[in-house]
Amino acid sequence: MLIGLDRLRSEDGLVRLLGGRPFGLLSHPAAVDKGLVHVSQVLADLELTPRIIFGPEHGYGGEAQDMVGVSDARDPHTGARIVSLYGETFGELSPRASDLEGLELLVIDLADVGSRYYTFVWSALLAVRAAHAAGISVVLLDRPNPLGGTTCEGRLVEPGFASFVGLEPVPVRHGLTIGEIVSLFADRDGLPREALSVIPCIGWQREALASAWDRPYVMPSPNMPTEPRAPL
Repeated sequence: MLIGLDRLRSEDGLVRLLGGRPFGLLSHPAAVDKGLVHVSQVLADLELTPRIIFGPEHGYGGEAQDMVGVSDARDPHTGARIVSLYGETFGELSPRASDLEGLELLVIDLADVGSRYYTFVWSALLAVRAAHAAGISVVLLDRPNPLGGTTCEGRLVEPGFASFVGLEPVPVRHGLTIGEIVSLFADRDGLPREALSVIPCIGWQREALASAWDRPYVMPSPNMPTEPRAPL
């Protein structure tokens, strides 16, 4: 199985998609390749350095608990400013226009949990909307759903009850990847195709849980320390 980040390293065409364009990065610690190399290092190995980094819930460093705000910081490796997309108001959940100024591209690599309560998918969707409003394209490096991609469970979000733990009407267990969810609502919103490029996984068996993948599991949040396993 090759995820979007694996393909970025191995396919020259994807590097050319990014090369020479000032870009930002939205990511967190679980965004690693099969060898546990973080997306930021993969980009550095390709001589690609983000001008600004955005962190979702739990922060770019991944250490903050839920409902805990994260302050902006500076990346010691690249010198890029790290901006938190987890604040006290809904407006603070999206990149500000001033943060996107001067960029031509936003790269997103986030590992999801597979439940709509986890906000990484919504951070990605809000970032795509903000980037489009600023005239910036998005490249999303997709990852498989750790709960598999064949089973959906739970009710949809009812009208009037949308929030950051259920921004759009999907089931509790949605069976989709971040790229699939973002593409679904980007299409519904009428965003042009050039606004979003999703680099999909190759070789993902949709029925497989994370415990069956041929790669190590990295917890996407402090409260998801182990991968889901099939029932005995």
